[in-house]
Amino acid sequence: MKTLFSDTFLPEPTILAYIAGLFDGEGTVVIRKLGKALCSFQLVAGIAMGDDRGIRLCAKYFGGKVLRYTHKQENASPYYRWHLTGRAAYEFLQSIQSLLQVKGEASRIGIDFFEQYWRAQRQAITPQRIKAGESARQALALLHPMSAKLGRTYK
Repeated sequence: MKTLFSDTFLPEPTILAYIAGLFDGEGTVVIRKLGKALCSFQLVAGIAMGDDRGIRLCAKYFGGKVLRYTHKQENASPYYRWHLTGRAAYEFLQSIQSLLQVKGEASRIGIDFFEQYWRAQRQAITPQRIKAGESARQALALLHPMSAKLGRTYK
């Protein structure tokens, strides 16, 4: 089965279910602000965890990079992060949406945001568009307060 915007193929159902389970437990959906005027928004979906094997599987099937991070504490173990933005995040969320138990509502908010924002992408930025993006961002923050920290602004 091909994804909506690309020619890539989805993994077999058991692998897709495994990836959805990883995302349900360790993943996050964020809408972050971009630009100097902070009037542009971007959908982000990602997973962070201490073992890189599962998220490398995500990168294999959905693209993106796996990055290794170290903590400032001397004895802390490293962790790995994988994320997708924009259209790639949208395709990923669409492909696992029906399998999600915990992150289903957050995924739906991200999908709805992208579909509305993507349709209006070539239109002028209006106060209504900014308000709609901020509303979706706040809805995700209410679902998971830690995600709000990940959705910080980028200039």
